[in-house]
Amino acid sequence: MTEATAAQPLYPYSDGDRLDNRNTYFYTAYHGRPFLDAWAGSRDRALAALPAPQRSQPQALAQELLPPYDAVVLFAQLERSLTAPTAASDALLYRLVQRFEVTKRIHRTYNARLRATDKAAFRDARLYVRFGELMAAAFEARSELPFLNALLKCLDTLQSHLGELSHQDAACMAALILRERAAVAVVSEWAGKT
Repeated sequence: MTEATAAQPLYPYSDGDRLDNRNTYFYTAYHGRPFLDAWAGSRDRALAALPAPQRSQPQALAQELLPPYDAVVLFAQLERSLTAPTAASDALLYRLVQRFEVTKRIHRTYNARLRATDKAAFRDARLYVRFGELMAAAFEARSELPFLNALLKCLDTLQSHLGELSHQDAACMAALILRERAAVAVVSEWAGKT
């Protein structure tokens, strides 16, 4: 272990304010099992500060989804569409993941191209919880890594803002951490088979 590695934690991605100081995740060094252990330890610390895990309740939705999109409604519609996807819902889902990967932020409303209608409206922790639920459901339905990748990054941001969560959203985040762990276990199993 180098001196620089010893001084910096192996999993710094949920430390600090991750809304104002967004992670880039570029050139993350490979540390193998110690990195996964550090990630798990980071999430263990979050779980210790959260209430008992609880999933959010499904939201009643309008029939048609049209821009400008309210983020909570959009996420709920896209989650429901996972059981019977359409070309339009898939396009929105993958575009949403791409937008999050670029900005590392979730905004209150989006235009037809999934760009924020108000770039300053990205601090509502509840939106990150709802987005995380969508990413967890998408990974569970499709086993595609981009959804797990977005979930990991979303939870890093949420973990850096635990104190801003309502009790209900904190319980939902605890459930998300457990879903994230299950997804990582699935991917680890894939890696073990190669």
